Amino acid sequence: MTADPGVVLDASALVAYAQNDLRALPVEELLRELREDTGAAVHIPCCACGDAVEIVRDDKAATSRLASFAASYGVVTASRTEHQVIASIVAEASVSHGLAHAMLVAAGQGSSLATYAAATVLRAGLDERLILDLDEFFRPE
Repeated sequence: MTADPGVVLDASALVAYAQNDLRALPVEELLRELREDTGAAVHIPCCACGDAVEIVRDDKAATSRLASFAASYGVVTASRTEHQVIASIVAEASVSHGLAHAMLVAAGQGSSLATYAAATVLRAGLDERLILDLDEFFRPE
């Protein structure tokens, strides 16, 4: 049996978690399931975290919650080569550095990418089997 590769959180998921509003609920439920059911890792790409920090910078509570969250899970850094790949993804797919880094980490590890930007990620070329659309995560069938 192979270990669960975990989940990668992009800036949209990180911002939702940090702002602690209704959009945070799917992220919190996902984290609870990972913790209780699988023990799988949570991956926070540094570029995605940087994007999220920029978005919430004027909200002290959100900034603090994001910093605490990143500290508790750790942040995945990018090597020089990975930064070159991220730049290529940004140029080709017209996405942010944070989203490009999250896509790279998810693809490289076979992890699900938890995002509120699923349509953008799909258009950018990430394998649809790796996309965890947080807008659909708890929507009733």
